[in-house]
Amino acid sequence: MIVHVRLLYEFRDEMVPVSNVEEIRSLLSSIQEVPSFNFIVYKVGLKPVYQSLILGYSSSGYSLHFDDYTNPQFDGIENSSVEDFYFHLHSLLDQEESERCRDFFEKLTLRNKEKEKERLVEWKKNYRKTQLQEKKHQIKKGVFVTVVLVLMAIVGLWKTGYFKFLLEETVVVKAVVSDVDLIYNTSYMGTTQKLNFTYWVNEKYFANSVVMDRSAGRCFEGDTLVVKVLREDPSTFEILRHIEGAE
Repeated sequence: MIVHVRLLYEFRDEMVPVSNVEEIRSLLSSIQEVPSFNFIVYKVGLKPVYQSLILGYSSSGYSLHFDDYTNPQFDGIENSSVEDFYFHLHSLLDQEESERCRDFFEKLTLRNKEKEKERLVEWKKNYRKTQLQEKKHQIKKGVFVTVVLVLMAIVGLWKTGYFKFLLEETVVVKAVVSDVDLIYNTSYMGTTQKLNFTYWVNEKYFANSVVMDRSAGRCFEGDTLVVKVLREDPSTFEILRHIEGAE
């Protein structure tokens, strides 16, 4: 069995043959004051095979990894220590327990893979749950928006007087403006018009009034209004448009 130590630190790369653990201790002690290093112990057998134990050090602390010719991707130990390193080093260099070091890191890798699988299963479960909750939230949001839009439409139709004529027979007639009163509106510093008008339906005379803002156009006495009324109740009306002058 041949043992070499490789020291990687401060842009240096040194390979040193050793014959016992004390020499390894001495080499490790010589670099423990540097800010970061990799301290690698190689054990080379009679065949062209090797095993290595790697102690790394940086600002985040010690880490310990194992490597061999069969599997260079064993999981390592983060937040390790020098004591852990010497514990596994004795196993690595002991002829009777040479496989114990490899077995430890192999089992560590398998346990980590199982934990990763469990985390993946849990993540998928939580992801599906989150997606379901998000879908329910979107449905509730969509229902809420739909209800608001329907209510707004109903209010709009109510304000325009649509419901007054729903499923009822209507008649369009021409009314004559008999009087116009200008009303000063303090809410928006402007004037509105109160129109008194008359019209005939079913040979009956009706008088009514409506308040219109100036955006509808200035109205004068004698102007014509096109009015929609209920045939059964001609006092219920809706102004369709205004025509200047009499027709």
